[in-house]
Amino acid sequence: MENEMPLKKLVSETLKQIQEGLPKNDFFAGNVNFDVTVAVQKSKGGKLNINILGANANKSEVTTQRISFSAMSKKSSAEGIRAMNAMWKGIVKADKASRRK
Repeated sequence: MENEMPLKKLVSETLKQIQEGLPKNDFFAGNVNFDVTVAVQKSKGGKLNINILGANANKSEVTTQRISFSAMSKKSSAEGIRAMNAMWKGIVKADKASRRK
């Protein structure tokens, strides 16, 4: 069908271009939120094809769904996990110290 883009291509290209727009050695922290209308089609093999509808797409020809989701860079996710681990280690250490008194 014309005027469609696979959902995974939209997400990967968006995240890639955001990262490329940042200064060298920087990364985006937090989520990138998406709110899109997609065309859902089932292939003969049973696999679902989910594509972003283009502005000129004929929506009457396909089943459409509106979806919202967030994505995060791997580096941002890893930094968040490290920060949470450090916070928990600090809490455990403070708890042990307060129990010794």
